[in-house]
Amino acid sequence: MSNFKKISKKGFYCPSDTVYFNTWTKLFIKSVKIHCPWAHIHVHIFDGTEEDKTWCLQNNVSITVEKTPVKYSTNIETKRAFWVNTRFIRITELFDDSISLIAIDSDSLFKNDLTEKQFDNDLSKSWVTVRGENKASLGSAVGFGPDTVRYILREKLLERIDNLKWYLDQHVLDDMLKNKQINEMDLRYSDFTCQSSSFIWTGKGDRKFKKKFAALADNYRKG
Repeated sequence: MSNFKKISKKGFYCPSDTVYFNTWTKLFIKSVKIHCPWAHIHVHIFDGTEEDKTWCLQNNVSITVEKTPVKYSTNIETKRAFWVNTRFIRITELFDDSISLIAIDSDSLFKNDLTEKQFDNDLSKSWVTVRGENKASLGSAVGFGPDTVRYILREKLLERIDNLKWYLDQHVLDDMLKNKQINEMDLRYSDFTCQSSSFIWTGKGDRKFKKKFAALADNYRKG
């Protein structure tokens, strides 16, 4: 990323591998352009292709591509361990420090319009989506405001760079919540319960195939 000109526009950061990009991120991008047309969209694709780059260029989406290191290319589990943690490490390399953004999972879809004013209000401070009575973190939507949280998260993950594991990012985020290093956010940007009032629904795991989320996805596919 050394020669990359950092992004100076607020909006959404969509990291994924090329398979998820083509299966889900494109649908999310379509939903952003309908419900949140003012927002910039940046995709960071692990093992991306020339076709991915061409599509992004044609659709006014900025893109960076990163090859999965050999060390983490043994199988899909080791690849995912690298992807889910590195996505947060890259934020300080890709975005200006003053730029607010939401790092979002690919299997997410807008349900309602989001105004720029609402975005600005919600991103005055950094946060992670939480669920349940124990307020466990959900890495499916993490908001980064104009503060140092992105650097704190980066350093905590870099401390474990030689032993990245699936769910490590959420364990780190839980620890940051406990130590009040990041704020809590409700499900409005990552609602796996698919409430009609939320801005974004997420299809975490098999939920993407359940009726309400699947119907919304089909609407975007047909549109």
